[in-house]
Amino acid sequence: MHQARKGQQWHFGAMAHIGADNKVEGVHSVITTATGAADKHMLPDLLDGKEEKMWGDSGYQGQSEAIHEAAPDAQDTTNHRTKFKNYLDEEGKSENRTKSKVRAKADLVSAQR
Repeated sequence: MHQARKGQQWHFGAMAHIGADNKVEGVHSVITTATGAADKHMLPDLLDGKEEKMWGDSGYQGQSEAIHEAAPDAQDTTNHRTKFKNYLDEEGKSENRTKSKVRAKADLVSAQR
C-alpha cells in the first residue's frame, strides 16, 4: 500500500497490473504493487512469452526492448506521445485512440472474469 496527500486529504491504495490473453479471454498474470511503482517495471513479469501483440497505455511507452526480450514475437502496440512543443500529431492521436479502444475490450473481458 502507498499513501499520498492531496491537500488535506490522505489517499491510500495499491495497483494491480494484469496480464490478459484476449484469445483465451482470461488473465494469466496479476501483480500487485504500491501505487508509486511505475508500470514499466512490471512489464517482464506480465508477459508470458507467447504474445503476438502487446497492448499497453502510455505507461509502457519506450519499452520495445523489454517487450521483445520477454516475448520475442510480440508486436509493440503501446500508445505513444502525440503532444510536442511545437505541434500536436493528429494522426498519432487517432492511432492511440484506436489502440485504446482495442485495449479497453480486453480490460472489460479481464474485469468480467
